[in-house]
Amino acid sequence: MDSLWQHVRRGIRHVRRSPGFATIIVVMLAFSIGANSALFGIVNVVPLLFRVAATDPRVFAGAPALLIAISLLATLLPARPVAHAAPLIVLRSE
Repeated sequence: MDSLWQHVRRGIRHVRRSPGFATIIVVMLAFSIGANSALFGIVNVVPLLFRVAATDPRVFAGAPALLIAISLLATLLPARPVAHAAPLIVLRSE
């Protein structure tokens, strides 16, 4: 618990020393709260647009599967050419 208060005090000192940083924090917090409110406002309308029930198992299985597939592609496609590179040649070039 003591380390938590140390971190909080250090954060407050950091914000006092740099008011520009504090301004950025407040603006980003306001932006994220506004975006969150807008997103949840849209989410309440989406079932009316797509006729998706709240208990539709295809949606609850399909959405995570789609996100996993996209994240795997985004990870594996850039890594594939690098996997065929010889480590000694790459280390020499640095």
